[in-house]
Amino acid sequence: MKDLYYSLIIIIDFFRLWPLYLILFYKTRIRKDKEALKWFEDIAPFRLSMFRLLAERPYYKMVLYRRVGGVKLRWFFGSYLLSINGRHSMKLGGGLHMDHPHGSHLNAKSIGKNLSIKHNVTVGNAKGGTPVIGDNVALGCGACVLGDITVGNNVKIGANCVVVKDVPDNATVVGNPAYIVKLNGERVHIKL
Repeated sequence: MKDLYYSLIIIIDFFRLWPLYLILFYKTRIRKDKEALKWFEDIAPFRLSMFRLLAERPYYKMVLYRRVGGVKLRWFFGSYLLSINGRHSMKLGGGLHMDHPHGSHLNAKSIGKNLSIKHNVTVGNAKGGTPVIGDNVALGCGACVLGDITVGNNVKIGANCVVVKDVPDNATVVGNPAYIVKLNGERVHIKL
């Protein structure tokens, strides 16, 4: 019975999302839009069709809306409790990975490749500036990255950590106020 119910949801979503698929097809295959092509980097780890992925992980709709440049599409195709800055001035690298990002908000000058976020993550404005996030960054549950700061490459930010100062490359940051516990593979204790 559960399999039948699940199959019905996928079939209904298929017909509801078909126009969205056509928009994606147009943007990626005909126009070769670089931002839209990053969608395939985002979904590569799942090895699922677009329809099945959006049925299993509905929050990826917000990523797709951002990639095809139609944040207003959410009014027709549905939305999720995830906010990704709709302005194309924010550069969003490919390979965005999200695990149940309920209540998360992403607003930065730029976000590098392979960002991984959990739920209730805030990346945003403080004192008039937004952050720059490097490549291969992981943000734990409830993490906040605020203000005109730079988070380097290969950084892990722990759960409920509040980062308001620059973070160097290859660091692990925890706590509130934030401090570095690992830098370049060595254990340290450096306040930010």
